[in-house]
Amino acid sequence: PWIWCFWLATVPINFALSAQGGVQTVINIGSVPPGMQEFAQGVTTSVQFLCGYAGGVIVPSIILDISFRLSLSAFDYKMTEADQLATGVLVLLSMCAVLFFTVNLATTEARRIWEKTSGASSDDEPASPSSAQGNSAER
Repeated sequence: PWIWCFWLATVPINFALSAQGGVQTVINIGSVPPGMQEFAQGVTTSVQFLCGYAGGVIVPSIILDISFRLSLSAFDYKMTEADQLATGVLVLLSMCAVLFFTVNLATTEARRIWEKTSGASSDDEPASPSSAQGNSAER
């Protein structure tokens, strides 16, 4: 039953990470001048591949090596396989903080783009009496 609980706990993280890639690409393409959009798409895809595929293997391995050597030298304790697995799960679950940080950055940039292009329209704001008179005079 624990494997199913762990699986159910990590499925939303995987869904969010999968959905985030396309959204970040679109936001990055929309946030640069038209002549640099292809470059922005290439950089976004390259960074996602490097951080996602390579980082998903390299970063936990580095952290496990450091924690193993630290526990051996500082505490004179040789980590068991269960300790190493617990450290791996800690690394996996700490990636949620990275996810929240990058989603916050993407949300901020999307809001900035939206406000720049269509967010400040007069339909969203209540009309003041002077602006209503100006609009009726223009008609």
